Amino acid sequence: GMLVKRNHGKQGLNQARASIVTLASLMAEAGWLDDYRSAAISRVRIPRAEDGQRPGRWLSTTQLRALMAAAQQIATSDNQLRRNNTMMTILCTMALRRDELSAMRWGDLSVQNDRPVLKVHGKGRKVATIDLPRPVIAALDSWRRALLAENKPMSAESALIRRLYKGGGIAPMGLSPHSVWIIIHKSALHAGLGVVTPHDLRRSVAGALFASEVPIEKISRLLRHTSIAVTERYLQKLPTENEGALIMSDLLDLDSDELY
Repeated sequence: GMLVKRNHGKQGLNQARASIVTLASLMAEAGWLDDYRSAAISRVRIPRAEDGQRPGRWLSTTQLRALMAAAQQIATSDNQLRRNNTMMTILCTMALRRDELSAMRWGDLSVQNDRPVLKVHGKGRKVATIDLPRPVIAALDSWRRALLAENKPMSAESALIRRLYKGGGIAPMGLSPHSVWIIIHKSALHAGLGVVTPHDLRRSVAGALFASEVPIEKISRLLRHTSIAVTERYLQKLPTENEGALIMSDLLDLDSDELY
């Protein structure tokens, strides 16, 4: 019921229910819960909710630029500014998931056929190669100089996007997926955009490309979907224009000063 009030969709509620049922079953096996109660929990149905996943947001390119600027503005040190800029530039152009960003290693960067590319470790142990845009290369070069200035190792297996100490020094540990969420959340609030999640950025990249009439095959490759059909279903969830009311308002000439 609490999740319904927070506007979680049917899929999210089913996932929460499955977690509780699994926990109850494990507790029964351990003798911490009797079988009767465990079975009773498994029969509880979830409250009614809207079908499908959380609709999320589709940010405009102007909003994406504002978010990227805000990520730099909230920085309290030069290292944090460079780290945040690198992270946001990658997310807002390459449509990575936050887990994929967190898993990035310096060894994932390479040059193939004179093209700088990034090897992305995606869902289901799938690996894809994505060309690096010039702004991402520039951000990475700036971030690399910050690491060199502090004599931080950049071996093939070392984390690319890293945590920072309170004083601004660069830590050897990589940035966790949850930390990625926090930085985006704080940046969005600073930019006056409200709540924005990491997946909203991935959705916004896909939406901007689709609105620019980029072929769906290219969008699908960037999103690293298993098929174009998956991408089509993904794009169908984006908010589409429904301009009937706007047209009717124009037909009635409701903007005329004579009506007020």
